[in-house]
Amino acid sequence: MVFKKLFLLILFFVIVTPTQAVSWPPEVKPEKGKASGTVGSWDDLITVNIEFWNVGEIGGDEYGKATVDFGCKQKMVNEWTCTADEQPPVIGTFSGGPNGKITINEMKIVEGGDTIQLADGTKFKSDKAIIKAAVENPEIFSKYNWDISAIDKGESDEPVEEVAENASVEDSGARFSSISGSVKIIPSGGTEDDWEFAKPNQVLLEGTRIITGDGKRDMVIITFDDKSTLLVPSDSEIVIPKLNKPKSSLEVISGKIKANIIKPLLSGEGLNIRTNQSVTGIKGTIFVVETTPNATLIKVLDGKVAFTSIKSGETAELLTGESITADNNGLTGKTAFDVASENAFWDALVKESDRSVPRLSNIAYAVLAVIAAVIIGTVLKFRMKKAGNR
Repeated sequence: MVFKKLFLLILFFVIVTPTQAVSWPPEVKPEKGKASGTVGSWDDLITVNIEFWNVGEIGGDEYGKATVDFGCKQKMVNEWTCTADEQPPVIGTFSGGPNGKITINEMKIVEGGDTIQLADGTKFKSDKAIIKAAVENPEIFSKYNWDISAIDKGESDEPVEEVAENASVEDSGARFSSISGSVKIIPSGGTEDDWEFAKPNQVLLEGTRIITGDGKRDMVIITFDDKSTLLVPSDSEIVIPKLNKPKSSLEVISGKIKANIIKPLLSGEGLNIRTNQSVTGIKGTIFVVETTPNATLIKVLDGKVAFTSIKSGETAELLTGESITADNNGLTGKTAFDVASENAFWDALVKESDRSVPRLSNIAYAVLAVIAAVIIGTVLKFRMKKAGNR
């Protein structure tokens, strides 16, 4: 019971949001929405699913109801037990519209606390509980014009199609085929504050930044629509290109990648790998790139690449089993390496990621510490009472 109360105290919060004394334009039709995601600091353990109506309480009381349902990814981690599956969904009120807020009605835990805020009809966020949930059917917002002021002025009474801030940005064709541990993305054109947790099969626009955490199990595998793959281990950051777009460049900002690039889409002017020190022309190959602020190393596991130093303009062509480094002075000489050992190293990284026990977050450790303190206090009190009765 102690853990259950603590669990509720961490997750359930409320803030009262005033009801808007307006109504949506007549062409906006009530449609049910769903969103799913994680509780951020518990992203290995706790999931969240949200159901709501796009018009919210402005469409009428029956459309204002929203449910927030927490669940367990794992029931047991060491001595920690997740009870989220045993709790009923939390009932709240959604104010409505693509930038509405959810108010939790059941409990008032945090005075003036956070809200679950919807942004642009695509994702819910809550900083205090670190909830991040993507809307699964964002078209319930995007196909309508929610600009009430435009309707009131008589400017338009027809639905207006929303236009992306950067309409030239395209789907890269890349998807997350495997995610382990902490992996974040920053959407194309976004800032550091716009990060969100990576989700399987989400659409990745060209220019999306992928950032892996620094733990052993923090890793992601990215698959393009031609079945080319990128394995990005811990402590790495890359920027996604559009694979079959002429002169497109995958940027490796830090860390390392292992890439398996399929040849048919890359004839002629195909994909380049760009770092601070080098540009790598790919002609269908499997290779490893590792970069630091001062140098970039490439190893060719299968196939052929052209490796160019940005500093000196030198170009070297590498074949299977060859490696070379670009630094502030240009290119070093080519060296040979053991392909089998390199492949074994990457296979071991993947296995380690698959079998590692999920790490508990700071919140989890705090909860466990409180539980331990309660247990110890109870035991000591019992012993003192027993000693006093002798």
